[in-house]
Amino acid sequence: MMLVEKDEDGDEVELLDPMDTFNPALQRFYDSLLVRAADPSAPLPELNEQVKAELMPEVRLHASAKTEIDAFKSAFPLQRMPDKTERSGNAPKRFWSDPVPDIDLDYSDAPARGSNGDAAAAAASQLEERAAKRQRLDQLAAPVVRAVGTADPVGDFKARLALRDDDHFPTAVEELKTVVLQLINDAGSAAFLNKAVECVRAMRLACIQNDAPDTYNAFLRDLKHRFAVKKPTLWSGIVNAGLSLINSDESDDSTVTVAEAIAFMADSAAQASATPEPEPSATPAEDLLDELE
Repeated sequence: MMLVEKDEDGDEVELLDPMDTFNPALQRFYDSLLVRAADPSAPLPELNEQVKAELMPEVRLHASAKTEIDAFKSAFPLQRMPDKTERSGNAPKRFWSDPVPDIDLDYSDAPARGSNGDAAAAAASQLEERAAKRQRLDQLAAPVVRAVGTADPVGDFKARLALRDDDHFPTAVEELKTVVLQLINDAGSAAFLNKAVECVRAMRLACIQNDAPDTYNAFLRDLKHRFAVKKPTLWSGIVNAGLSLINSDESDDSTVTVAEAIAFMADSAAQASATPEPEPSATPAEDLLDELE
C-alpha cells in the first residue's frame, strides 16, 4: 500500500503526514466550542467541509489498496449481532474491554491429533501461552524482593526463587538460613519459633524441587546439634511438622534412607523432651501490644 506521492516539484511526500493530519473529532469539538462560548443557546454549526473530508476514505489510497481491502472484507465479513432479546438465554452482552475470566485449562478430553486434533492442540497451546504471559506480567508488576527478610521470610524466599539468575537458588537458601538463625536467637515468643519452623518447611520443599537434599540435610543436622536441647519448643515444632532429613524416596540425590530419617527425628524428639526449657517470656513491647489488644 503506497502512502507517498510526488508533489509538483517531483519530490516524494507522505499522503498522511502526522504534522498535517488532525483529529476530526477534536476539530469538530473545538468548532462547536467556539460557537457555544459566544452564544450558549446557538445551534451546533454545520460540519466543516475539511472535517467532513477527513472522515471520508482517501480516494487515491482506496483505489490503490482495493485488492487488500477486498481480501480483508472476505476474511472478516460484516455480520449483524443479535440484540439482547434475540440471544439464547438472554445472555449478558460482552464487550472487548471486559476482562477475560480465569479458567482452568483441562485438555484431557481434547480430540486426538488429526483433522480436528491439530486445531485443538494449537488452540490449547495458545491458551497456555496466554496464561504464562499473564503470570509473567504479574511477576513484573510485583515488587522486587532484594533479600529474604524477617517480616515475611517464606514469601520473600519464594520471590527470590522465582528470579532467573544463575545463582538464585543457593543465594536464596543462604539468606533463608540467616533468617532462621536470627528468628531462633532473637525469639521473644513462640510466634518467632513458629515462623522459623515455616521457614524450614519452605527450605525443605525447595531443596527437594531443586535436587539439593544435602543442603537441607546439613542445615537440619546443624540445627539439631545447636538447638535440640537449647530450644525444645523449636524442635517440637519441627518434629510435629515431620520436617526430617530428605530421604532417598523423596530425592534420588539423597543418601539418607527412610529408616535413618525416622531415627533422626526420634532421637531429636528424645533430646528435646529430656531437658525441657521454659517458654520464653514476652518482651516489654509484646506486653504493651497485649494490653492494647
